[in-house]
Amino acid sequence: MKTYSLLGIFLLFFCAISFISCGKDDSECNDIPEKIPNEEPTASYYVKYEAKGSVMNYIESIIVTTDKGSETVTHKRSWSQTYGPVSKGFKASITAIGGWPTVNIYVCRGEEPFVLKKTSSSGSSTSSTSASYTIDY
Repeated sequence: MKTYSLLGIFLLFFCAISFISCGKDDSECNDIPEKIPNEEPTASYYVKYEAKGSVMNYIESIIVTTDKGSETVTHKRSWSQTYGPVSKGFKASITAIGGWPTVNIYVCRGEEPFVLKKTSSSGSSTSSTSASYTIDY
């Protein structure tokens, strides 16, 4: 008789636990979006422009493409500025006029380091030089 009592208590306990447990819809993680296979997150890119004149010459003007349009900087011996975030497909461009200019375009993705993508130099103090790069990685 004791065996049947213990067995009855055990079955009653098992049934109670089964009905009280959470259902599939009670998950605490319902607000976390499911990851779609082979889908890459949208990357943010940053563009760093650099323009340098010769030791004795100032660059008359520097024109760059930014995430908000174009920007012009005037009368600098050397200049560097980072813009972004921009998205894949953004066409970065820089033009420097006068001062024997050298221009560089660097790009980084997210937290990665900047990588030199384009460089260009002028052979004259009165001419201009340009460089452009389209983000495609």
